[in-house]
Amino acid sequence: MGFVRNLKVKPKKLETPMTCGSNFSAMLSCWAASGDLRNDQVCKESALALIECLKTTTRAKAPPKSTINAHLNNLTRLKRGKNLPGSPYQ
Repeated sequence: MGFVRNLKVKPKKLETPMTCGSNFSAMLSCWAASGDLRNDQVCKESALALIECLKTTTRAKAPPKSTINAHLNNLTRLKRGKNLPGSPYQ
């Protein structure tokens, strides 16, 4: 029976909602259909709708960073006897 040398925990991946996805898709399809990349004439309305959507939506804050991997690294150092000076795990 073996043992694990390094312990790591993978963080959960959170899905981000596409709040302005439909407006962005409308603008891209307008660009593809008309070739109006400057938003001068045909795609101006879809570009303004996307800008308003981006202004009104709030950005989700990043979740606090987990410290489990740091604690696991300290635990492995403690088990190996390689404590750093000034470490609380001595």
